[in-house]
Amino acid sequence: MSTLSQSGALSRHLSMRQMRMMLAIEEHKSVLKASRELNVAQPALSRSLSDLESVLGLKLFNRSPRGMAPTAFGDALIRRLKTIIGELNDAEEELGALREGTYGHVSIGCIPLLSAGVLPRLLSGVIRTRPGLTISVTEGGGAETLLKLLRDRKLDMALCMRPNANDHDNDFIFEPLLTDTLLLVAGSKHPAARVRRPSIRNIDLEPIVLPSQGSVYRQRIDEAFASFNRPPPTAAVEASSPMLRLGLAENSNMATFIQASVWLDKGLRYRLKAIALKESIACGSIGYMVLRNWHTTPAAAALIEGMRSEIGSVSLPMDAGK
Repeated sequence: MSTLSQSGALSRHLSMRQMRMMLAIEEHKSVLKASRELNVAQPALSRSLSDLESVLGLKLFNRSPRGMAPTAFGDALIRRLKTIIGELNDAEEELGALREGTYGHVSIGCIPLLSAGVLPRLLSGVIRTRPGLTISVTEGGGAETLLKLLRDRKLDMALCMRPNANDHDNDFIFEPLLTDTLLLVAGSKHPAARVRRPSIRNIDLEPIVLPSQGSVYRQRIDEAFASFNRPPPTAAVEASSPMLRLGLAENSNMATFIQASVWLDKGLRYRLKAIALKESIACGSIGYMVLRNWHTTPAAAALIEGMRSEIGSVSLPMDAGK
């Protein structure tokens, strides 16, 4: 055990005001801006930081022309403080929910592909049956952005596809809600559209626009064809964006594969039809991710319960395996 931990200096001297001071300086990179946020005079805030550094015998911030940045010691302390402040905020919310008899507030993040299709259907039902629940939704650019917001305690949970093992660490837990599938869509003049219930075993899909090489969706398509000892179709165009693939299919009479969760919202906007294959191509689970040691507040528990209740009403279109 270190001398610092044996001394108990941190637990004896660190105040809630200093906790918020540390987080504000780290966020704004400036004592002046932090003092304005906390409504504290700048000299008083500087003195409070100096006192804390003196008590700990550690330098917590480096000062440079680009602003203030935490040292390794400051960064370690700030990581812990974010958890402490987050737990205190959760405790306050839980006490309020018990006192008022309401569900409270939940902050969730969502990847863009789910924010238009699946999420509105889930949340509309939840709000209808749980009017005391309020929800803030942050649309993130991808799993990495959402995981950072979760780690910083700025979100209670994130709605996303199941991440690859390399995309997250043991700090997080993923809980699935439903399985997404890939749909084959094409214009009415495409050869595949003229066959009733075609099979991967013998379907003619060219011309076609496919997901980019290396993506999980392209991998699932290749695996489906390989299961029938067939080479995958040759892509006239490869594109990672499902919206681009749909646009190309509509304007160039090419077929494409699209996630059912995307087609749920976007399908009516395109002059395309979903073609029911005899074989289903699963492409991953849709669910929510939380911090492993996250304490479930009454509001978050109500949201999770509500989403699980509503999931039966969210039928992804054209499940080709049925």
